[in-house]
Amino acid sequence: MDHSLILAAAEGAEHTERVLLGLPTYWFGIIFGIIFLLMFLITLSFSGRGIIRASHGADRLDSDEQQAIKEYNSRHGR
Repeated sequence: MDHSLILAAAEGAEHTERVLLGLPTYWFGIIFGIIFLLMFLITLSFSGRGIIRASHGADRLDSDEQQAIKEYNSRHGR
């Protein structure tokens, strides 16, 4: 009896792809991975690290701010 159950299970154990909304399920992982990668790149593009814009340069600061920067740099050896 156990032998017939094993044979029946073996016959029904054919590889079947799982499909959701007409797509194999692994495509959902690929699509969402690409979406998250794009969101990450968009987030990094707005960060502006390492960019010194002309409107934020040291020559555009008020005299008080320039003096404060000079004092800070002299105290910390920069």
